[in-house]
Amino acid sequence: MENNTISDERILPIVSRMRELVREMKLLGVDTEQIGKLIFPIGESVPTVKLFDGGIIIPDEGNAVISLNPSECALYELLLGHPEGISSDGFVLCREEYYAIYRTRSNFDEDVFIRNTVDSLCAESKTVFYSTVSRIKHKIISVLGAWEASPYLIKRGRDGLYRIKAILEP
Repeated sequence: MENNTISDERILPIVSRMRELVREMKLLGVDTEQIGKLIFPIGESVPTVKLFDGGIIIPDEGNAVISLNPSECALYELLLGHPEGISSDGFVLCREEYYAIYRTRSNFDEDVFIRNTVDSLCAESKTVFYSTVSRIKHKIISVLGAWEASPYLIKRGRDGLYRIKAILEP
């Protein structure tokens, strides 16, 4: 079933009924994320990730490799270290922590280039922050698909905090 095409005609009516049920749930005020949790509960299993210099590995998905640039990888690592979440404005408070992580991953030797990258992510406009989160999301979804990617994405909760459901594998 690649690219959302279904060759088995017995599946098409089931998918149609599922779409109707999802529409009904949305009309009742259930959002898409809640529907996903109801259909595919994570249960006792907590999704895990491993970090490496070029990105992340997702053991629960056959050791899928998500390639991230150093800035993306540092942001992902920072959020893994803050399961309580961080607000977009709160990234300024994590500037030095992000700097320390990015410094170990950066290809730059000169501190001025490292500081410029950190400053752009923590800037008041949040443009670089939002685009970095978006790039990470697209990279993860392109490898895993939308449903499987969900616990590994950086998401903003209703409380306004950005977090990742997955945890760093011990």
